[in-house]
Amino acid sequence: MAECRLATSRHLVRLYWTDDPATEPGKARAGLRALKRLADWRVLDPLPGRPRGGVGGGSAALVYGVGVGGARLLARRGYRLRRMGVPGERFRAHMLACTQLVVDLHAADRRGELDLIEIQQEPACHRAFLGAWGARLWLRPDLFARVGVGALEDRWFVEVDLGSEHAGTLLAKCRRYLAHWRSGAEQHEHGIYPRVLWAVPDARRAGELTRILGRLPGEAGRMFTVCLLDEGVARLAQEARS
Repeated sequence: MAECRLATSRHLVRLYWTDDPATEPGKARAGLRALKRLADWRVLDPLPGRPRGGVGGGSAALVYGVGVGGARLLARRGYRLRRMGVPGERFRAHMLACTQLVVDLHAADRRGELDLIEIQQEPACHRAFLGAWGARLWLRPDLFARVGVGALEDRWFVEVDLGSEHAGTLLAKCRRYLAHWRSGAEQHEHGIYPRVLWAVPDARRAGELTRILGRLPGEAGRMFTVCLLDEGVARLAQEARS
């Protein structure tokens, strides 16, 4: 939860109680009761605003962040969490989309569709490197994942895009990946450079991003993959098997 930063009650129920609340409503209700207790103890804090969605189509889904009690528990484990105020709608939507992908990856791992070897979220997935003239730069993907099928393993940086960024911002982010790759920092530490998955909301945005990638040097073609948000986990599994 600390790494996700924001999660709905549906996310948390799927992650810790049952992947299918519709077929296991008892476990889903138990999860909701447990989340209520955690909120009462301020381990989790529900964000203000109207609940959205529902767990299995039932009670409304609250959005949770780490509460005061949760921050204290994490501090005992050496995890220093910088608490945030009430996030804006754009930030909230982006963080929940990232959490959804994390939950889906764990669910796919439990179903045996892929092996989720490791997943890093912000800021653990950020990478520092030296750019031109020795400048210290940062690459800030949304996620880093190591996934496998059988003996094969793939490494991925993941960018979750909801269609709100300007084309120039996307192009700059892609160029930052190229600069990071050319620095050799990741290859020196791990022996391989991850591929980059852009998960986008619809076909129109996928086409726009594909055109942006076409403006990069030819060497970038093998680095980037574009897919729809709800196809992200399936694409990672497919790539691992290929």
